[in-house]
Amino acid sequence: MTTLGEKIRNLRLKNNLSQDELAEQLGKQRSSIAGYEADRIPPPSDVLGQLSDIFNVSCDYLLGRAEFPSQTFAYNHIDGLSEDEKGLYHRFMKESEELFRKKGNLTEMKIRSIMRFMEFTFLEDLAEGKKGSHT
Repeated sequence: MTTLGEKIRNLRLKNNLSQDELAEQLGKQRSSIAGYEADRIPPPSDVLGQLSDIFNVSCDYLLGRAEFPSQTFAYNHIDGLSEDEKGLYHRFMKESEELFRKKGNLTEMKIRSIMRFMEFTFLEDLAEGKKGSHT
């Protein structure tokens, strides 16, 4: 399993940022970034939020609670679904995200937007279905 520090380093390099540039964006010293990446010091929660915004990934991904960058912890715990429905939903979302990543020419931001839209649409349809079943 990839550590938080490894994820920060990989995302920094993927975004063509130096430790100095990332430190400047975070309002931190370069030594803090080096410490985060080496897993010597954990980034405070506000820094995790900033990293999430800078790299356009979820905090859950950074913390190892989600397998894919755009996957959120809430996405893993959808209320109102049977276990079979949850399994189908998870498989659909995971396979869809893998497909978009394999395409290769989509930016991380585009993939996240697509995945959020798919999740929103699914949950909206679920809510409408529940309303219809109670009338």
